[in-house]
Amino acid sequence: TVVTHDGFFVIGEMDGSITPRLKELEQILSCAKRVELSTDIVSARWEKLCMAVGMPARNSSGLETYEDRNLQICIARCATEYYHLAQACGANPRQAIGIPFSEWPRYVNGCKTPEEEKSLIERCSSVFAPSKEELGDMAWTINPMELAGKLVPERRLPMEGHHTMGYVVDKAKEMGVPVPTYDFLYPYVYDVAHRKIPADPKYLALAVEATNEFYRDMG
Repeated sequence: TVVTHDGFFVIGEMDGSITPRLKELEQILSCAKRVELSTDIVSARWEKLCMAVGMPARNSSGLETYEDRNLQICIARCATEYYHLAQACGANPRQAIGIPFSEWPRYVNGCKTPEEEKSLIERCSSVFAPSKEELGDMAWTINPMELAGKLVPERRLPMEGHHTMGYVVDKAKEMGVPVPTYDFLYPYVYDVAHRKIPADPKYLALAVEATNEFYRDMG
């Protein structure tokens, strides 16, 4: 079972079959939320894990929006690396941060026009916004991700981004898949999460500079 970022359930058997017990589980879970039956639950799990694409870089930088060019590039490079790793593991996730994986490589060296940048920022910014159906009668006036970012430091609890990012780094080593942006950023993400260093956009600039050679001919 996967609980998506949109709050509904995706359920499936590891072999892709639609079984009676899956149908029964669908009936039970549908009492609470929308349920989607999947014939590729492995890819659905990788799609959920794709929070490792954007959150860690954003959290380590302290940035609350996507206007920063280095943040855009780091996220695009992480998305590209993440997709290659997922494919090596037999998965085929569809999108990260609301954008199909097939589109992310065009951004690995930055947006080429102001219109392209505006579109990217809008699409990234809207992905965590709650839908009207999810809100119901609740009068929320703040993005829940921004709210979490404000509350967690006060409670002295680290965000989970360094855990998901760490899994990607370790899995990439196991599979022999290059993930240079993850490798460079992970120590900073870890130290920021454990309050050893302050969040700072300069880590993103350093990551872009360190991985430029790898991405020179892409995008």
